[in-house]
Amino acid sequence: MISPMICKVKNLRTLLAPVRPIYTVPVELYQELTCLRTLDLGGSDIDKLPNEVGKLLHLRYLNLWGTNLSELPETICNLYNLQTLELFQCKKIQKLPSGIGKLTNLRHLGNGGTDALGYLPQGIGSLRFLRTLSKFIVRGSSMGCNLGELKLLTFLQGNLKIEGLERVVEMNEAAEAELRMKNRLRGLTLNFGDLEQADVEKMKGVLKNLHPHENLEELKIKGYPGLQFPSWITSGSNLVSLKLHGCGTLTELPAAMGKDGMP
Repeated sequence: MISPMICKVKNLRTLLAPVRPIYTVPVELYQELTCLRTLDLGGSDIDKLPNEVGKLLHLRYLNLWGTNLSELPETICNLYNLQTLELFQCKKIQKLPSGIGKLTNLRHLGNGGTDALGYLPQGIGSLRFLRTLSKFIVRGSSMGCNLGELKLLTFLQGNLKIEGLERVVEMNEAAEAELRMKNRLRGLTLNFGDLEQADVEKMKGVLKNLHPHENLEELKIKGYPGLQFPSWITSGSNLVSLKLHGCGTLTELPAAMGKDGMP
């Protein structure tokens, strides 16, 4: 446990909590250390954040990787200065706050390895300065967001995984994502989910419309139910790696691609 005595250091800017075992953080910490810019609770065993975390209005960096959190309090959306929210390997987290779109200064949302996370809330597209988004989950319902929310995330860079493509309602949604305009992306994973439930014609249109920028270097495709790939697969001048998983219905690869799946 973190000692409540630390709350007497009123001007503290950075707090790096020791790794396990930490099961609780004193509520006083969130109430008193309002000058904090960096709070690192990564690797601890905490399973809940209190609403008082919303009082840390100067916070820029919040690291919660590997914790046992199942959800985040809605008050975290009051942290307007937050630039990094790290949730990597938070395997129990099931949802993000519905008002996450209020975090307009957010640059990095690390949500890789969040296996129980079923959807991203509507409003992700409001995070226009976002550079890192480990995983985008298509929901296709009023609860979550659709591919069109990716349109305004023009600064995305590094690697992006898109899951739940089998839930896309209209294939034109894929075009609205405007992946072709995101020239900073280097790696892209497209996951089509359950082959048996997929609308094959729709999924063909979705993949065709998810044409990424030619700067893409690595592409992974999982569960695509079509017989062929669209022509853009081999048009990327910088593509150096193509990996296919569970694409058992394919009858042919693009002409410029070898049997090993490499262009």
